[in-house]
Amino acid sequence: MHVTEFCYQTYEIQGETVLAICDADIAGRAFRQDDIVLDAKRSFYCSKECGPIKAKRLFEQATIINATGVRAVALLVEQGLADKERVLVVEGVPHAQMVKLE
Repeated sequence: MHVTEFCYQTYEIQGETVLAICDADIAGRAFRQDDIVLDAKRSFYCSKECGPIKAKRLFEQATIINATGVRAVALLVEQGLADKERVLVVEGVPHAQMVKLE
């Protein structure tokens, strides 16, 4: 049985490759804490599905990454693309953004 770990979508915006990736099990859910709303909208994150090997390749190609969920953010941190001390956590769900600077 194949289990999808991540939902993702890529966007080309003003010469940048933007990757939106989230844990598949939180896709379509919203999380709230104080004034912060973290919305893992399917329309934003979920045009395709992948596992961690494909996700790492997507990380290499992206110039901007928007990652939401325990596994997606952990993989981003593991790859050295996000600092775990700077991860936003809303209702226990981590969110990180990364921009590659030239």
